[in-house]
Amino acid sequence: ATAARRRELAARGSGSVEAAEQAETEAAVAAADLAVNRADAAVAAAALADARATLLVERTALDKHTLTAPYDAVVIARTREPGSALNPGEAVFTLVARGSLWALAHVDEGSAGDLALGQPATVTMRSRPGAPLAGEVVRIGLESDRVTEERRVYVRCRQCPETVYLGEQAEVVIETGRLPAARLVPEAAVHGFDGAAGTVWTIEDGRLARRQVRFAARTLDARLAITDGLPAEVPVAVKVGAGFAVGRAARAVAP
Repeated sequence: ATAARRRELAARGSGSVEAAEQAETEAAVAAADLAVNRADAAVAAAALADARATLLVERTALDKHTLTAPYDAVVIARTREPGSALNPGEAVFTLVARGSLWALAHVDEGSAGDLALGQPATVTMRSRPGAPLAGEVVRIGLESDRVTEERRVYVRCRQCPETVYLGEQAEVVIETGRLPAARLVPEAAVHGFDGAAGTVWTIEDGRLARRQVRFAARTLDARLAITDGLPAEVPVAVKVGAGFAVGRAARAVAP
């Protein structure tokens, strides 16, 4: 703009031709400098794009050689040392998710009929016998062991301790139901118990008698809950002697 103004003044005789030519030269130099700067900016932008692409390649290579856990877990074992050569698919760490810690209970088939998911349970670790843990049944195996005739039942503790040792033995007690009231008789005092019914000794009219009764549940201390076949007023013998015989005189005493 300055060069054009000076040329116009020179044409009118108000300015010198030398000043107009100098202004044109300065304008041409400035335009050339602008072109050079724009070219430098384009080169810098290309270099930046190349650097970003190189960074992405390096990050991809780093991620490929970095081991990351697929979930929040606890490291149980490290099978390889730093610097060791690895084969494809070879394990380096053994991880365990805290929320997946279960206790495995082996339940006899004869006692597994009332098991159900969600039932409350108590888990007592062998190393902490005085600190039972509350849990619940989360899985019942669909296949029993054909040798031991036991069913696999998995129990998850609701509040696991901070430190848990895998493979430690534990005692698991599962609550399959509650009886508001029941008459209990030791299993040893029941004859011919088949898992649901059996014969017990009773005292009727002052003499020993035998009755066929049915049972609903078995407690942890090996007692059976009588549900049918025995009137409430008829006493039942909790200890059976070798001299028991039908019709023999007997009387009930408090244990």
